[in-house]
Amino acid sequence: MSRRLKLTLMILVPLVLLGALVALLLSRVDAKSRFEAMVSEATGLEVAVKGNVSIGLFPTPHVALKEVTLKNRESEIASVGEADIGVAFWPLLRKQVRIKRLVLRNVSVEVERDRNGHFNFAKPSQAKRLVPAMSLGRLSLAKASFRYINRESDKELTATDCQFDGNNVQLAEGDSADIMEHLSLSAHVVCAEVRNDLFIGADVNFSVAGERGIFKFTPVTMQIMGGKGSGIIYADFAGRVPAYRVRYAVTQLHVDDLFKSLASGKVGEGMLDFTADLSMRGRNASEMTRTAQGEASLRGKNLNIAIGDLDEKLSHYESSQNFNLVDVGAFFIVGPLGAVATKGYNFASIFQGTKGNTEIRILVSEWKVENGVAQAQDVAMATKENRIAMKGSLDFVNRDFDDVTVAILDHQGCARVEQKIRGSFSKPEVEKPNVFASLTGPISSLISKATKLMGAKCEVFYKGSVQP
Repeated sequence: MSRRLKLTLMILVPLVLLGALVALLLSRVDAKSRFEAMVSEATGLEVAVKGNVSIGLFPTPHVALKEVTLKNRESEIASVGEADIGVAFWPLLRKQVRIKRLVLRNVSVEVERDRNGHFNFAKPSQAKRLVPAMSLGRLSLAKASFRYINRESDKELTATDCQFDGNNVQLAEGDSADIMEHLSLSAHVVCAEVRNDLFIGADVNFSVAGERGIFKFTPVTMQIMGGKGSGIIYADFAGRVPAYRVRYAVTQLHVDDLFKSLASGKVGEGMLDFTADLSMRGRNASEMTRTAQGEASLRGKNLNIAIGDLDEKLSHYESSQNFNLVDVGAFFIVGPLGAVATKGYNFASIFQGTKGNTEIRILVSEWKVENGVAQAQDVAMATKENRIAMKGSLDFVNRDFDDVTVAILDHQGCARVEQKIRGSFSKPEVEKPNVFASLTGPISSLISKATKLMGAKCEVFYKGSVQP
């Protein structure tokens, strides 16, 4: 026997014997039952492995379980096409399974909150359950989808074709109700699409790292409304009430994509930039809305919007008054604060039955948010011949307009015409416009010159950054 052959056998024989020993040990351990018990203990759900169980040796000893389901009574919470479990060798000698790596493929999760605020994964008894400590070197999910339905608010969030790669995933022992507080991990997440009723984000990509319930998501990037979004999210579950902070920006946002959910057909052309810096606290959407603080801003230049010739309409406004200034105000609101405030307003009518476009030289829509109420700070736009501004507040807690006023401005920033909108978002009341000065060109110019000569002053409606 040659020396090379002897060396090869010296290496292969122990490996074969070790592999046979590992296979024997794994076959003697009821991996299926151990896996069901471990996941059930961690989640509190009924776990069942319906498919085949197979054993592998390379690159490390592992067991593959097919067709795994997680249920709460009759409600299926999650399904897993395959669970691949990498195990430590030495504990097998004592018939113990210590998981070093868990890879889940073809994962589908559906979480629902009913109209009474109860989740479909919660037990009838509200008693807290002790979750055991767990440690995984690696946790991966491939081809995963997630769906969250809130029956209270009729809202839905979905994430599709996601991949999660986590390292050093640790779960300290603690109450099931505070499971996020005991979690530590480092992971990278990619999703093909994330959507709700307000937006669709594509190519979502972010890293998350945190210990004992305090996490940082950075950078959270996505393609949204034709633009590129990027930002940072902080989440703190260590305190009595979860706290969040979101700092996000979307550049080169397309006007047409911004209003796609509100109006059919072509809306306009142009690019805008959106930024938001918001913080909030709470265990549900209502609590987070009431505690929301921060700023939101939308800015754009040289926009072309299909709302007809606005300057032409305003030049004949005093004689016809068949044009709502609030229509233009709705245009301001939708940008930085979403479609919530215009839900009860026929916003789409602005773009219907109109001929011609309006060129907007500059649009600024800046808001300050305090305790869920957005206050207009600098909200105005300028066409070739006019400036229009808005002031007032949007109360997202009580869901109503708080003294919101839209005005056509003169060169001093005073209101020539103004119109108010009040009441709830779902059924707003639009008041008749107040005309303070003539809008006709020559006469208006003469009056303006006369008032300047006489030193007359007006009450300034707008002092922001949009100049005549």
